[in-house]
This record gives sequence, C-alpha cells and structure tokens, in this order.
Amino acid sequence: MRDVQPADLCLNEGAARSSAMSPAYDLILERDGQLTTHTVEVADALEAWRLARARYPSRIRGVVWRDPQQVRPEHPR
Repeated sequence: MRDVQPADLCLNEGAARSSAMSPAYDLILERDGQLTTHTVEVADALEAWRLARARYPSRIRGVVWRDPQQVRPEHPR
C-alpha cells in the first residue's frame, strides 16, 4: 500500500495541471468549528498544500482549484 500524497486529496488535481487554468487555489481551513477559505496563487496543487501546511498546520482541511471565472483581479493574493 502506498502513502497518500497531497495531490491524492485534491479533488481536481488534473485540472490544476492545465496551463490554461488559473493558478489560484482555495485553502479550506477550520477555525472555531467553522470552515473558511483563503485564496492563494501558486504554481500547482502540491505548492498549495506546502503553503497551507506551513501557514496553517493544524487548521488545513483541504485544497481545491479555484475557477478562473471566480478569481477577482482586484483582490490579488
């Protein structure tokens, strides 16, 4: 049995590798029993997981690719 890698947990990992798609990812975080998201712009899903683990080691619950139609340029991260 192999170890589970962060990319295995990204629901749309295949989409993350397409060069035509936005490099924005939502980090799903838990705080006080509530789920919140924080959008980051990184190269790929693995980098999003690395960043999430470094910044929010006990709060990270997931990483999902963000639809480019929903990324607001007036709020860059």
